[in-house]
Amino acid sequence: MPPKCSPEREEPEEKVRYYTEYEEKSQPSSGGKLLGFWSFGHYNSLLFSFDTTLYDLLLDEKEIRQLILNLAHNGLEAMKFGGYLTIKTYMDGEEVVLAVQDEGKGIDSNIVNKLETPFLTTKETGTGLGLTVCYNIADNHNAVINFESDIYGTTFFVRFKKHI
Repeated sequence: MPPKCSPEREEPEEKVRYYTEYEEKSQPSSGGKLLGFWSFGHYNSLLFSFDTTLYDLLLDEKEIRQLILNLAHNGLEAMKFGGYLTIKTYMDGEEVVLAVQDEGKGIDSNIVNKLETPFLTTKETGTGLGLTVCYNIADNHNAVINFESDIYGTTFFVRFKKHI
């Protein structure tokens, strides 16, 4: 199993670019501004760690932006005041991994096996479509989503296969 996005703040390696808090230059266009808005609205911080040695992937920019926004939005809403949301990319063997980790209370064990179900929500104002959309986008890109969750938070891993 790949390493979780560690809650400890690691020292940067040469091949990895780290961004702490909200830095405009690290954000993808309008999506980054929206993440910053959500993060400060929840009084949480965003941490970014991007491996600069990743394989090039053929991705639909709008769909991947939506996937990241949905996972990040869920993570930010799961956390209380002062939490960290970490968005990280890295290589795991021949796969490029996008990991989104929150410091929330974890996913309720009663719904863990139902996360792909449309209209399933634990939020008062949620539609239950965010994760369903993420799973569909991953499927469109021949990627797989899995996650780890415990009482200290949840990490979603989106695993993209190397295109040949």
